[in-house]
Amino acid sequence: MLKEKNNIELIINLLIENYNTVYTRFQNVTIDKMIVGFKGRWLNKQFNPSKPYKYHIKSFGHVDSCTGYVLNLLTYYGKNTSSDPNSDTDRGQGVQIFRTLLGVIGRGYHVFADGLYTTRKLVDYLLSEEQ
Repeated sequence: MLKEKNNIELIINLLIENYNTVYTRFQNVTIDKMIVGFKGRWLNKQFNPSKPYKYHIKSFGHVDSCTGYVLNLLTYYGKNTSSDPNSDTDRGQGVQIFRTLLGVIGRGYHVFADGLYTTRKLVDYLLSEEQ
């Protein structure tokens, strides 16, 4: 399981690194959950009967709102999800996801998210990063 995770993350990280060298993001970005329909064998496959693809791989994406270009991607592996090691686990999953995906984009961006992430801890974190 760990070897599979490391191999997948290596490929994703190389792709994202290459994508970001040729693309300049616009001012509006979004963080959102993304699902990929999948019927094969995968230990961390999710099931949601209300989705078009009942079985899927869940990931979180940092996407340019204007173009839909994926700037960063975090695949969900349950408790083994690779989040930023400096993030405070007491603040919750939303803060870990935002900190990991936004990384070092800097200031001056408008970050959008759906209601899933609008927690007080996340708002406090984003306001503290604005300073």
